[in-house]
Amino acid sequence: MVHTNNNDFLKLQEEARRIAEEVRKHFAGLSKEELNWKPNPRSWSIVQCLEHLIAANRCYFPIFEEIILGEKKKRLLEKIPFVSLLSGLKFANQNSTS
Repeated sequence: MVHTNNNDFLKLQEEARRIAEEVRKHFAGLSKEELNWKPNPRSWSIVQCLEHLIAANRCYFPIFEEIILGEKKKRLLEKIPFVSLLSGLKFANQNSTS
């Protein structure tokens, strides 16, 4: 089992709720046309941005559910500390150069 600090996880859940509420507050009153408007053909609309964020993070939902239920088990590569470190460094380097 993965041992997580429940307090930290609860903070993350609360932050996610706060962000969702901010999105509702800022965009709920917009029309369909406003949500789909793009300043130019190469830009994304508000809806496209939100859909991208949901799609990009959807793979984490089952993991969060396992953590909440206390059923999350470390996968093989998660048990090897340096693999996680190398993956994190690679991800950080890719994002810092883009």
